[in-house]
Amino acid sequence: SQYLILISDGNNYQGETDESNNLVVVPFEVLAPDLIISEGVAPAAAYSGQNIELNWTTRNVGQYDAVTYWYDGIFLSQDIWHDPSDRTLESVDAEDRLPMAAGDEYSRLQSVEIPSNTPPGDWYLLFIADAWKSAVETNELNNSFYTSIEILSPDLGFVTADAPSEVIVGDVVEVSWTVKNLGSVPSTASWNDRLYLSDDPVYDTSDQYLLSHYTGGEPLLPGETYEVTRQVPIPANVDHGEKYLLIRLDSNEAQGETDEKNNQFTIPWTVFAPDVVPNSLEAPGEAALGEQVQVTWTVDNLGTVAAIGDWYDSLYISDDDQWGWNDTLIRTFWNSTYT
Repeated sequence: SQYLILISDGNNYQGETDESNNLVVVPFEVLAPDLIISEGVAPAAAYSGQNIELNWTTRNVGQYDAVTYWYDGIFLSQDIWHDPSDRTLESVDAEDRLPMAAGDEYSRLQSVEIPSNTPPGDWYLLFIADAWKSAVETNELNNSFYTSIEILSPDLGFVTADAPSEVIVGDVVEVSWTVKNLGSVPSTASWNDRLYLSDDPVYDTSDQYLLSHYTGGEPLLPGETYEVTRQVPIPANVDHGEKYLLIRLDSNEAQGETDEKNNQFTIPWTVFAPDVVPNSLEAPGEAALGEQVQVTWTVDNLGTVAAIGDWYDSLYISDDDQWGWNDTLIRTFWNSTYT
C-alpha cells in the first residue's frame, strides 16, 4: 500500500505557532502494470563478431494497462545478474506497443551482433523488459529472462616473421610476417599489428613504437593466412647494443581469441649507432658580463656508422669541471644531419 502526503509550508518560510501539524496523509494506490519477459530464444553458441537472431516475448502480467513507453534490453553477461559490466547488444523501444493492456503480450525477432572482442567461454544472454526503468511497475524484480550461450573465438597466431638481425640507426629495413587463423571460427574484427623496439623480449609501455599495420577488417577464415611486408624506419635516437624487435599481432585486442599468448613474435636485433664525441674546445680564459667572445669546438664521430640524426650542442658556465643542472646555459647550437 502507498500514501499521498500533503505538507504545508514545507520550506518553513512562514513562522507558525505550531510546526507539528503541517502534514496530512491519506491512503493512495498507484495502479501500474507488471512487465516480464516470458520467453527468450537464442542459439546455443555463436562466435565473436557474429550476427545472431534472437526472439523474445514481453507480457504485461499486471492488472492495469501499460501506458508509459519502455525499452527491452538485450545484454551479454558473464552471470545471470544484470550490472554495468554487461555488454549491451540491443535496446528496443516499445512505444509502438502502447497502450499495452493487462494480459497482453508481444514477440520480437531481432538480429544482434556479438562484439568482436568478446573473450570465448560460457556467457549468458539477458532479456530485460523495461531495462532502463522508464515505466512504473508493481514489481521491478521479475523483468529479466536469461539463457546460456557459448562464445567461440578464432586463434590468431604467427606462422613466421623475418627481419635482418643487424640494423643501423636511421636506416629503413624490410620486415615481413605471416599470420594464420589457427582456430575453428572466422575472425571478424579490424585490428592493428604493431612493431616495437625493446631492450628485452617482454613488451611493456616503455618500448619504442616503430610502425602499425591495419588489417582492414576482412574476415580471416579458419586455416587462412595473411602476409605483410613493410619498410620499417629505425629511429635515429636509438642506443647502440642488443635489442629486440617485437611484432605484436592484434595489439589493441580488438579480436577475442582462444589464446592471447601466441600474439607476439620476437626477433633479436643488434643495433649499430654512431659515437658523437666533442674532442676540443677553445675559448678565451675570461670574459666580462655582456661581452661576446669567440668559442671554437670540434665534434667527431668515433663510431662505425654515420650519425644522421639532428641534435644540439650546448655551452654552459659552471662553478666546477662537472656539468650539472645548476650550470648556466649560455647558448644552444642546432646541428642538422652531420655525418
